[in-house]
Amino acid sequence: MNVQFGFYLIEYTIVDGVAYSHYSLNYGIRYVFFMESKLTKNQESNVKIITDLFRETEESLHQTFANRKPPYTPNYLFS
Repeated sequence: MNVQFGFYLIEYTIVDGVAYSHYSLNYGIRYVFFMESKLTKNQESNVKIITDLFRETEESLHQTFANRKPPYTPNYLFS
């Protein structure tokens, strides 16, 4: 699932029982891995895990707006 969050594009993915979040600053051309969470067989636990994944990813990216700082320093620009 792709979500536009300000000038970020966030991608949430579930693959082989693991939920991932990635974000992009350049419309999805290059994604940066943010976090992953292993899902369980318990549906209630999975809902909490996925909700926390959404919340933590978006709170972290929101802080970049509030602090006016990039979420990372792109080292590929300086190589």
